[in-house]
Amino acid sequence: MLFNILLIIFFLLFTYLVARNLLWGLILISAFLPSYLVRFELLGLPTTVLEGMILITFLAWVYKHKADWGGVVGDVVHGRSLPNPLNRWFWATILFFVFSLISVYTAPNHWAALGVWRAYFLEPIIFFSIFISTVKNREDLYKIIWGLVLGAIPIAIFGVIQQFTGWFIPNLYWQAEATRRVTSIFGHPLALALFLAPLLPFVVYLFDHDFRKTKGLMGHDLFYSIIFFIFFLAVIFTQSMGALLAIVGSVLFFGLLFRRTRKISFLIIIVAGLFLWLSPLKEPFREEVMFQGFSGQLRVSMWGETIEMLSDHPLWGAGLSAYQTVVRPYHILAWAEIYPYPHNIILNFWSEIGFFGLVGFLWLILLFWRAGFELMKQKKGEDLWLVETILASMLIMLIQGLVDAPYFKNDLAVFFWLLMAMMVVNIKMNQKYVRT
Repeated sequence: MLFNILLIIFFLLFTYLVARNLLWGLILISAFLPSYLVRFELLGLPTTVLEGMILITFLAWVYKHKADWGGVVGDVVHGRSLPNPLNRWFWATILFFVFSLISVYTAPNHWAALGVWRAYFLEPIIFFSIFISTVKNREDLYKIIWGLVLGAIPIAIFGVIQQFTGWFIPNLYWQAEATRRVTSIFGHPLALALFLAPLLPFVVYLFDHDFRKTKGLMGHDLFYSIIFFIFFLAVIFTQSMGALLAIVGSVLFFGLLFRRTRKISFLIIIVAGLFLWLSPLKEPFREEVMFQGFSGQLRVSMWGETIEMLSDHPLWGAGLSAYQTVVRPYHILAWAEIYPYPHNIILNFWSEIGFFGLVGFLWLILLFWRAGFELMKQKKGEDLWLVETILASMLIMLIQGLVDAPYFKNDLAVFFWLLMAMMVVNIKMNQKYVRT
């Protein structure tokens, strides 16, 4: 009863704020991405607080733009093209969306697939649509970034506390001091690493933004350094090698990309290489990189059986929420559990939404990076730094995706489309690029 009362109060306050300003809805959704963990039923249908927030924001958005819908529908029906290059984003999104919907039909369990489709495809793309029509400038983006980081601070702090206490870690093996892996409010260490690692570039961006604004007079350097340290510690305590390699890989990629940082990046690579070669970490690191450790061998086995399954289902894959069922006849290691996803971003999408859905995803990624590099040629100062931050966050997600599943979770799916939307907003702010 108390839970229901608190939910009603929360949604009433949220509705009030969104009715006043749609931007507040986007900020609060960004701050409360992990609220998908709070579940309840609405008219007999299972849902989450995150889904409720997106639905309320969507209804407010539809009402606010009710006078514009006739023109929007007319443009689509009559084939009026969107300004370049956003028309390509539109069709890539349509391709991705359509084949995600088809995968509900091809899945063995349509009801389960429909729930996954709603949470991982429909609602994130709705969020994306609201975002690109609501966010107008860098100041709006700054507020949303602040929401992302602020909402993650207590989650990261709790993860660090868990390392020293073991409190509320759901697995006894992870809870044991000798083998401890923190989870914070999530059910798995990887969920925490996948959530926090892509936020690190945004902490650095906030530091740079406020430092420029105050000229270093207000002590923001210490504040953001502490936040960054807590986030990074929490990621380390998850013991996710994929997340750590993604962070390092992103830093080195952008360090080598720009002439001003290339020398120091080469120096870091040499020093880090010598340290690993001469330290006791050499063998564990080699085992992880070469997939010779337990988790590496498990992933190699998983990828092999997934590829064999896809060779028999090349067009439609397994269907949404059906990987564990469809891959079972191909399962190799009898002692190992079958994971919900094959822990590789290419195989994840191919298995879930089929080959053409994967093509749509890769098309979106190509457009994202093409836009980012084009904008970096034209922007400077903080505008350039913002684009680099968005690219760095996406790069961390993609590198994690080589060995994990950085999309197929409620918060991560919305975050992926949030990054997409941030890039589109930067395109719209750059009129020269839009006209090309």
